[in-house]
Amino acid sequence: MVEHLPVWHEMDDVRFQLATQEDLSFLREYGRIFRVFDDRDSGNISFGIDAGGQKLFIKLAGAQTAESSITPGDAITNLQAAVQVYRDLAHPHIVQLLDVFEHGRYIGLVFAWNEGILLRRVNDEDFARFRALPLHQRLGAFRQVIEVMHHIHDRGYVAIDIYDASFLYDFTRETITVCDLDVCLRRPVINTMGRMWGSSRFMSPEEYQFGAEIDEITNVFTLGAIAHLFFGDERSKSRDDWDAEQTLFDVATIATSENRADRYQNITAFAAAWSQASSR
Repeated sequence: MVEHLPVWHEMDDVRFQLATQEDLSFLREYGRIFRVFDDRDSGNISFGIDAGGQKLFIKLAGAQTAESSITPGDAITNLQAAVQVYRDLAHPHIVQLLDVFEHGRYIGLVFAWNEGILLRRVNDEDFARFRALPLHQRLGAFRQVIEVMHHIHDRGYVAIDIYDASFLYDFTRETITVCDLDVCLRRPVINTMGRMWGSSRFMSPEEYQFGAEIDEITNVFTLGAIAHLFFGDERSKSRDDWDAEQTLFDVATIATSENRADRYQNITAFAAAWSQASSR
């Protein structure tokens, strides 16, 4: 990560930090800013904007963010590539891309705003609220995640860099929205990086191995890790931290096997095993 001293900005009474002084006043053309997400290492900064009749979520590249691990130019390139990803992966449980704009050296993706909380462990109270939900509600949320992962593969992609902040939960509607799918890649995918993007809590062994194939079996591992996020602890993946049935823990354990050959070989097989274990 490139370290920068923060430069504080304020718009519409909301304070946020960047690495450099930036004039982002053009964002007011979309409405009033009510929230800013400035603590990402992706090089993007995001804004919640009240446009009057609706709320928007704008992800912006081109500004040097304080915690960025890449240059503004690379962030722009990545966000430009993400446009086609969101268009290809349109789904009721994936954030809805509404528009794309360029303003000077900035590029922005405009999404519909989704109510809810991000299931990040660092958001202690919010995450604890989700984990305190009755088991049947969390099982319903996880079924929605499986549906999204099926959809991603049906559309010819592999899900990359999926972690706890990829999931937004709406307590009123009892729905999951998957966000931050910027680096999903079209199949086939070969690991050309060594350690790929992502949180180690959700990454399979092949996501560390240069030359390894990254595929549906990789995303079976991802699903097993997400199951631990919803029902256990994706850090330990231990039975002691699991609060659902043993049969479901067994499915998650198979899915997160270090050896690819020991995992379910596709998402359909994982979903079938999870469904059968849920009905016992």
